[in-house]
Amino acid sequence: MLIRALHMLCRRECDSLRGGGPVFFKVILVVLLVVGLSCGGGARISTCCGGVYSVEQDQIKAVYLYNFLHVVNWPEDRKPTEVSPAMVIGVLGTSLLSAALDDLAESVRKRKGTPLTVVHFGIFKEGMDLSGCRIVFVSDSEKKNFTKITSSLKHASVLTVADSEDFLAAGGMIALVERYNRVRYRINRHAASEAGLRLSSQLLKSALSVDGG
Repeated sequence: MLIRALHMLCRRECDSLRGGGPVFFKVILVVLLVVGLSCGGGARISTCCGGVYSVEQDQIKAVYLYNFLHVVNWPEDRKPTEVSPAMVIGVLGTSLLSAALDDLAESVRKRKGTPLTVVHFGIFKEGMDLSGCRIVFVSDSEKKNFTKITSSLKHASVLTVADSEDFLAAGGMIALVERYNRVRYRINRHAASEAGLRLSSQLLKSALSVDGG
């Protein structure tokens, strides 16, 4: 019944989807936030409405990052307040995901959800302050700096995510990977725990693998 309902929703929004951008994320957020991470930790949406629209992997990854904001528990002093309600996702390096995150943030703003801010830091530099972010996404262009980046955030209570499997070995927390045209993820639970982050059982259960117990 759920799949049928989602298909009907997709058809109803078909004309809007042709335009892509924030409108697309309004629909895809409904789909992924309703289904959550329950589909074996994988997300694949393709040829919606009889082939009218095909979801790009970067758009799906952007929604995953948004979902992570809601299934990870941060220390009390890092939770949003009335004074500072926005949740910040930082992006290091050059990635197509940057544009997808900007569209997503705009969609969230229009839906009047929890404020979401995307900050593009560019190339990583020693001494760069990333502690104000909830999540830092590290692009492949920063692979040579993976270890430096994770070390700089080791005690900052910031969730670190990349789309490279090498990221976990460098101390990263979540690696987004592609398996059979699906976006899935691996988790370094030990790194998250060291940073004071608690990952929900739903997030752990849906992971492709969990290292660190």
